[in-house]
Amino acid sequence: MMRRFLFLFLVLSLGSRLLGGIDWSSLEERRGFYLGAAADIGFAGQDDTLNNVVPSWTFSDNSRGFGGDLGFGYAHKMLRFENKLGFYWLKSHKLTIDSVTHNLDSKERVVTDLSYVYLDIPLHERWMPYVGVGLGIDIKNRSVSFPGMEVPNLNSNAVCGALGVGVGYKYSEHVTLTCGYDVLKEFVDGGQVLQSIHLGMNYFL
Repeated sequence: MMRRFLFLFLVLSLGSRLLGGIDWSSLEERRGFYLGAAADIGFAGQDDTLNNVVPSWTFSDNSRGFGGDLGFGYAHKMLRFENKLGFYWLKSHKLTIDSVTHNLDSKERVVTDLSYVYLDIPLHERWMPYVGVGLGIDIKNRSVSFPGMEVPNLNSNAVCGALGVGVGYKYSEHVTLTCGYDVLKEFVDGGQVLQSIHLGMNYFL
């Protein structure tokens, strides 16, 4: 996963570098609050053991869907501090239990609340690759339809961390368009990993 992040960041940095040199002046005077919004495509994977059923389940699940997030942040030169509230709707039609794959209908709603620190690299007057780290919580509400078997409560919440990489395009003095890739990981045994690709916008007040 870390290799993927480094590769993406290098590609984005190199692409922006080819467009021009580092333009520190573009962020020298940047100070102030901003609003953010983005639309996401999400992919979630989880490997866990449920002990509240007899016999216990060791299961693997992969879901996909869509979502979005809203943020409020403060920018100071190259740094941005942002609190981001995310919403995801995910679906899965297969669940592997004890190495046996079953057909089912799984629907999952995930709400995330994370605080991020971003570093913007002004490699061009308008193009700025960025990298960020976040910490917060997620809340999951899940319903599963599994013929012939009683399914335990799969709702949960957990502390989680996130890594993000992407590139911003300064469309105007107040608007920056963004494209990025984020990975969120729950800090629990068998915790879910949520990956998302997003297109968004930051509006500087």
